[in-house]
Amino acid sequence: MGVSFTEAYESHVDAIYRFILRLLGNPTDAEDMTAETFLRAYQGWSELLDPEAVRSWLFRIAYNGCIDLLRRRQNAPTISFDETTSEEMPQVLDIPLVSTDSPLTRLMRKESAEFLQAALLRLRPIDRTVLVLGELEDMPNREIAQIIQRSEIAVKSLRQRARNALRDEVLRLLKQRDTSIEDLF
Repeated sequence: MGVSFTEAYESHVDAIYRFILRLLGNPTDAEDMTAETFLRAYQGWSELLDPEAVRSWLFRIAYNGCIDLLRRRQNAPTISFDETTSEEMPQVLDIPLVSTDSPLTRLMRKESAEFLQAALLRLRPIDRTVLVLGELEDMPNREIAQIIQRSEIAVKSLRQRARNALRDEVLRLLKQRDTSIEDLF
């Protein structure tokens, strides 16, 4: 027997919210889309053919909802790091703070996370998606392929292209801020 909807919700709601937040970059939109994702999942629960694939199925619903929302808006949101204060920046990336870290180390980690968030949010939605799922959620290419409905080979290529795009965006932001990578880390 498979997992119940309530069990699926409790097991995956936090990961789905983080995923959506990382794609959309806005906590309010992420909360709304998370609710919409689970509403769609509840409505289609009887259509879930493979109870073992519930995680991929939920991520696919979330991904499709995010892409639909971004298409309706016509432009993916971008955040200018220079124009956004840290209080306005959503916490998209979680860089764990260690309690034994000095205040300076904590500040540096927070600034690094904010900088990487800004770079991530400037990427195309598909690039953000494969980076978030592959690098942050640690999903294998096979599962990412199921979520975004592409082949595993395409996902492998997309991941490499997304890593390069993130690197280029980080370098562009560094130049824009007239700083170096050593200043961030």
